[in-house]
Amino acid sequence: MAPGTPRRTVPARILLCAVAMAASMASAWPGTATAAPQAQEVAERARRVAEQMALCPIKADPAGFDAGFVQPHAEVRWEATLRNTTAQDVRCVRAAPSCTCTSVDAVGKVIPANGTLKVPLSMKTSGATGEKTAVVVLQFEGVPGIVELSLKATVAYPVHAWQLNPGPDGKPRRDPFINAYDIKANVRGEVTAESLDGKPFRVLSVNGEPPVFVDPARAALPAESCAVRYDFSSLPCDRVPKYLVIETDRPDARLIDLRVRHECTKISPAFSFDGFRENLGVLRPGETREYAIAIKRANGVRIDRVTSLDPRIESRFLEQKAGSTDEVLVRYAITAKPDAAGVVIGSLRFAGVGPDPRQPVAPGQPAASMPRESDFIVYGKIEASAPAAAVPAAVPAAVPPRAQAPAPIQPLPVVMRIADAPSQVPMDPERFARARAAIDRGLAYLRSAQGPDGGWLEGKATKATDQKKASHAVPCAVTALGLKAFAQAGLAARGDRTAARAMQFVAGRTALESAFEPDPASGLGTYVASALLMALAAQQDDALAEPMSRVRAWIAQAQWTEANGRGTDSDWFGGFGYGNRGRPDLSNTQLVLDALHEAGVSTSDPAVQRALAFVARTQNVEENDSPWARAGSKDGGFVYTPANGGESFASEAAGEGRMGEHLPEGTRSLRSYGSMTYAGLKSMLFAGLTPNDPRVQAAWSWIRMHYGFAENPGLGLQGRFYYVHTAARALAAMNAERVEPVAVRPAGASPGAGDAAGARNWRNDLVDALVSEQRPDGSWKNPVDRWMEGEPEMASIYALLALEEALKPVSVAR
Repeated sequence: MAPGTPRRTVPARILLCAVAMAASMASAWPGTATAAPQAQEVAERARRVAEQMALCPIKADPAGFDAGFVQPHAEVRWEATLRNTTAQDVRCVRAAPSCTCTSVDAVGKVIPANGTLKVPLSMKTSGATGEKTAVVVLQFEGVPGIVELSLKATVAYPVHAWQLNPGPDGKPRRDPFINAYDIKANVRGEVTAESLDGKPFRVLSVNGEPPVFVDPARAALPAESCAVRYDFSSLPCDRVPKYLVIETDRPDARLIDLRVRHECTKISPAFSFDGFRENLGVLRPGETREYAIAIKRANGVRIDRVTSLDPRIESRFLEQKAGSTDEVLVRYAITAKPDAAGVVIGSLRFAGVGPDPRQPVAPGQPAASMPRESDFIVYGKIEASAPAAAVPAAVPAAVPPRAQAPAPIQPLPVVMRIADAPSQVPMDPERFARARAAIDRGLAYLRSAQGPDGGWLEGKATKATDQKKASHAVPCAVTALGLKAFAQAGLAARGDRTAARAMQFVAGRTALESAFEPDPASGLGTYVASALLMALAAQQDDALAEPMSRVRAWIAQAQWTEANGRGTDSDWFGGFGYGNRGRPDLSNTQLVLDALHEAGVSTSDPAVQRALAFVARTQNVEENDSPWARAGSKDGGFVYTPANGGESFASEAAGEGRMGEHLPEGTRSLRSYGSMTYAGLKSMLFAGLTPNDPRVQAAWSWIRMHYGFAENPGLGLQGRFYYVHTAARALAAMNAERVEPVAVRPAGASPGAGDAAGARNWRNDLVDALVSEQRPDGSWKNPVDRWMEGEPEMASIYALLALEEALKPVSVAR
């Protein structure tokens, strides 16, 4: 059965019982004394649930859904149908998921008398394979009993492994584990890796060692299945592996595992982890990724540290979130050491405080704290580069030559919170403290400036570049950016009243919960949608997955592609403008790429790669054959747009005309400038290019020649706060701790830029520039009122986002 293939529905109580019994057997299989009481407990619970469901006049038909095989880290979605058998309307008052991986939209919904209601549910899977089940208990006002809904999926990679063993009936069966406990001879033996979809593959290693093939003659040939040998017979007890990890050459199944059942491999963690291991996948040296694991029956535990017991990887605790039941979700980061390589099979140690797990805390009583820790298995592969098959397809050939090369996937981390301590950021501790205090004052100002409806700049309108009429959606875009600024400082909408009001403001004015429309009356939609997607992502709230999906869908249709009349040879192709009704520009496009990056969209996504093609046409380089660039400076910087022959506000500021129309015939060119060059640099990185890519290096050279935060190079003070924010984002994405300004600048470069000799810590410089300009009320304001920066709310939000970017933890080394 192929991944994603649904299977028939199964009654919830049977699913719950089967999965719980399987889980208890998996953790306590060497001794049945533990399994039997747990099975009895599960059976008793199933009986009670069946009684309560029989009492309830609200019926689910069916009550469970089996999604079949799904990929790890997938999201299973199902829409349950509830039927009201009474003659009165009934409202749902409680929806309790069994885990933080599950979301449901039911509370407050009314089922009409003798009518039905569709209830959407979703369940996220982890990197661990095997059966995954979640249940949701629903209760309703004024009626007895409950409704229990269940979601089930079998998490599997396209390649899975099994061992042939005799079953209870004596017939051979395929076990998804090595059974060396019941069958002692299986201390050595063979296992088979097999493709679920029929596509061939090769086995590269087994537990990090060269594989021993059952049929060596076929070892080098890709095939749908491959049998390999193993031997644990000579290993001491503490070295018998708990999992056999098989590495393949398939990009979508690089690492798979089999549980090893042996008298030496029982797993009895002190915490009830939702699964026994995490597949880290393939990491590059120095790369950091974030993961999450649920701890069930947490009993009041608080996790403080997550440390690696393997010297090749580092781990760091990020945050802990409580679920709707006695469960917590722990987020942590893994970093591959810069000099590490090979397959890693190790453990993480989760440590914190909490009550004795054997003595549950009575309701209403404080949790007695004591040190607690537990180990959790992880495995992955550290390698310098991904296999060729994992590289996304090339950008269409009509783009400039440098954009034709495939963009390597560079999984930049998405960091949503500022650092807790200066040690996490490469900057002076004193400046860190000043910046943190400035952020607090700036947020306090925004609280005082918040409008009566929860927005900022309420009632304001502006006419965007080349738009015929003013847009009244300005407050939505600005408020969304303000919402992001609060969230990055740890003040998400779920726990902060100001942020909650801001969320209500933008949600209500964009119909976020239904038919999302960011700016129906005019053309500011792309700005609103992108800012809102970033604001939603910054909340780190699983309940916002559906609204984020709506915003992403709107953004997708706003891109200029063949579907709306722009082929790959068009200078509009891949870009974003003010909605899909105006010509595209780099300002809109870079904001979209920002939003897609923070929403976790892959760099290989077609929309991202199309946008990269547009960004490449905007760069002042030799390889760009756009008309405006042929006589240009080739300085590596960026202009506003290549569309319709090209435009640059820096050319306008220099008196040459925004399209260079005032230059002598035959010499028409466009000037690069600061905000767009940082926007172009950041966009290329967010689209998957590496810092060593020639296009990125060309932009970096321009930045070194024009380094500084006192002005927007090429425009002076026009758009200066937009510039500082964009620069901070780009420098952080570049993973640059320091910038070494170039002392000699080419003729015509903006004066006053790069005014310091030697390498500069850009975070220190940015903090110095912004903190010194903060006004007594905590706000910032640009004396040049271009692009609304004369409004303190607008300038202050840009300044806050820039400071927060400088204070985000540095988690990737390249």
